[in-house]
Amino acid sequence: MNNRPKLADFESRVGSKFSVTLDKNELSSWTLKTVKRLKAPDEEGLRNLEFFALIFLHNSNSPVDQGTYQLSDKNGFQQILFASPFQQNQMVVTVA
Repeated sequence: MNNRPKLADFESRVGSKFSVTLDKNELSSWTLKTVKRLKAPDEEGLRNLEFFALIFLHNSNSPVDQGTYQLSDKNGFQQILFASPFQQNQMVVTVA
């Protein structure tokens, strides 16, 4: 089973809000701000994969740690992603 995130799943959701559970069961809202296609390495087995970055804005009152999070939107779309702090109240995900 291939659970690799797909670029099209996120391009169509720019501006959408996602529910994310943080440590201590704190619920946070993340808004998808940016989807950016990245250039794939010119190597066998990689050049046909989608490489992209996602930037989310979050409403947490404290810094959010780097880690794996499950994002869910109101339409039932769910995806587990590894996110890292980027700037104040922003998280970045790189799918590579």
